[in-house]
Amino acid sequence: MIESTLIASCDASLFSPTGKEPTEYYGTYLLRLIGNSLIVGLSNSPGNEDGAVLYRYDDSTWTLESVLDEQGVVDLLPVGDEWYVPGLDPFDDWSLGNIYKRSALGAWTKIRTLPNTIHCFQLAHDGTYLYAAVGAHAGDNATWRGQVLRSADGGQTWPHISTLCDYRCYHAYCFAGRIYASQADIGGHIS
Repeated sequence: MIESTLIASCDASLFSPTGKEPTEYYGTYLLRLIGNSLIVGLSNSPGNEDGAVLYRYDDSTWTLESVLDEQGVVDLLPVGDEWYVPGLDPFDDWSLGNIYKRSALGAWTKIRTLPNTIHCFQLAHDGTYLYAAVGAHAGDNATWRGQVLRSADGGQTWPHISTLCDYRCYHAYCFAGRIYASQADIGGHIS
């Protein structure tokens, strides 16, 4: 079975580029088929433990794509020949959150521009705008905000911010000319 073979191949040695030790929560948290390759995101407990790495798996060969300065990796958004990865929980301070962009030529760039973002869970693109579903704070690292941010320049700036709840926005999808988002408030209520 392909799935069993692939997951069994995700041994701890693949995590070594992060410089972090695998924990009991180490594993595959992202699988995305792009062309003839499977993109595999490996990390410790996302949002809780340091270390995240992306690989390209082609039939039997593992190729390192990128090491992320994050506590985990859970999503990847292809946009044309480019890829975007949301920064789940940055190693850096929480004044800005991260996204990572892979160019059509394979070069990775860390884009540290998400205002007051602690967690960027998912990215979406509608052909014009890039959207980010985030858990942010009000500038104090304590007052939580579930927001959807919008960028017209590939994530360089985020002039449009919509606050949807008092905790986190987990998903953002573009569908039928609208952006849809899921949110959770501090009491754990999801809508």
